[in-house]
Amino acid sequence: MSTHRTQTPPPPYTGYASRNAPHAGILRRTGGGCTTVAATRVYAPNAGVAEIESRATTAASTPSRRQAETKPRRTASGGGSLATSNSGPFMTKLTCAMLVIALLVSCAAFVLALVTLMTTTKSTVTAGESKKETDDEVSELGVINDDWASKTKIEELEAALEKMQTLEKRISSIEETVREMGEELRKQKNASKTCSSSKRESRIFKLSSELPNSGAAHDVEPFTINGDYYIAVAKYRVHTADSIIYKWNGAGFDKYQTVPTSGAFDLEAFHVNGKAYLAVANNKNETSNYHVASVIHQWNGTRFVPFQTIPTHGATAIKFFDIDNTQFLAIVNAKATVNSLIIRKWNGAEFVAFQTLNTSTAYDVEHFAIDGRDYLAVANHRRSNRPGYSTNSHIYEWSGSKFEEYQTIHVIGSKDVHAFSAGNRHFLIFANHSHTNESSRSRSMIYEWKSSSKQFVSSQIIPTNAVKWTSAEIDENLYLFSAEWDSRDGSGKALSGMYKWTTHFCPFQRFSTRGARIVKPFRISHTTYMAVAQSRARTCPIYEWK
Repeated sequence: MSTHRTQTPPPPYTGYASRNAPHAGILRRTGGGCTTVAATRVYAPNAGVAEIESRATTAASTPSRRQAETKPRRTASGGGSLATSNSGPFMTKLTCAMLVIALLVSCAAFVLALVTLMTTTKSTVTAGESKKETDDEVSELGVINDDWASKTKIEELEAALEKMQTLEKRISSIEETVREMGEELRKQKNASKTCSSSKRESRIFKLSSELPNSGAAHDVEPFTINGDYYIAVAKYRVHTADSIIYKWNGAGFDKYQTVPTSGAFDLEAFHVNGKAYLAVANNKNETSNYHVASVIHQWNGTRFVPFQTIPTHGATAIKFFDIDNTQFLAIVNAKATVNSLIIRKWNGAEFVAFQTLNTSTAYDVEHFAIDGRDYLAVANHRRSNRPGYSTNSHIYEWSGSKFEEYQTIHVIGSKDVHAFSAGNRHFLIFANHSHTNESSRSRSMIYEWKSSSKQFVSSQIIPTNAVKWTSAEIDENLYLFSAEWDSRDGSGKALSGMYKWTTHFCPFQRFSTRGARIVKPFRISHTTYMAVAQSRARTCPIYEWK
């Protein structure tokens, strides 16, 4: 009789698997085996808790460890001997682990895809925004460029229009000049006929005497004091040489006095309150320094003595004039680039600074009056800021308190301006002269005052190379006198001239000079004389009207 071991079954249990058997699932005892129930909860300590829900997979075919130990293995003979196996639980754990790993990989791939999608989307949005901003910037830049281009085109058009207007003005000016030249040619032709048909005068100037002059003479100034006749000669070339005053003795001139000068360029004799004065425009010293003071000398009863010094810079002209019983002295500073005309006013004791005028390398100044109005004409020689002798001279009008610019006249290298009248007709003549070939086109120009326009207009051209003009009425006829400085052969020999007024000025008489600086007529008693200052001769000839 055989004895059987009775195996006590384990107590039934349900619940979650322990940490040591995380993949065991929920086990329920069912007869002779264990069935893995659905809704297995997996605990992953490194990745957190992940819940995975799936349908239950029946594991009846996979016996538990205990069942495997007790279940007999069938033999070929069908005997009831028992055999056990340990592979079941291991395979179950491996399968669950592989499933969990697959699920984790899938989750990681999903998360990675999601992150990639989000990154791509963000990049796309950012790129879109950047493109939009770029497009906006490009559009804005295009608008700015369009505005700038439009503004530039407008400015170019305005500049072109301004140039066109300037060109039209120049064309109009050229047309006006051509018209005036045509009119002048017609007048000159008629004047030539008038001059050629005029009868020969019986009286002319003839050489009377010569005044000794050891230095170059730039000016001669005849004047009277208390009924006595004098003539002063300004010496220039010997810069520290004294200028000489001669006195009329009834038959000729004798040396009377010397006055200290420094490159004397111009002389002016005048009276103020019954006292006689002689002003000297000093041009430079022996070192060719043009910052030399000009001097006013006063007559003390027997001779001239220094009275007042005035700072000047290369002075070339000094002129006295009176406006409504107020005395003025105008001084031209040829070496001053600005404000070269200085006007001083008599204050009862001396000449004090009154006004400066911004002229351009001026050489001469002239005061005149027309219809009760006072004017100053200035001869500008050249522009100080550019080469060439083409420039503008100016006429200034007295406003009652100062001189104001009134009219502009184009000149070429002008060195002198002279005002004169013929009856009720008023004229200005500018001596255009320079040291270059440009002066070959320069001619002295006569301008006549037109009452209708209150302006000077071109009246006559005199082909000459004069540096100075003067005028005088002799035997009820008006004459102009020109001082020809050079004939361009370097010798200084030239034919200075005398012109007579009919309806125009016609050549009347020529006389040989050497470097003439001025031809100045004057009267002694009832006789008319003419003195010539020569810079390239040692004498100053005196001519008598005979």
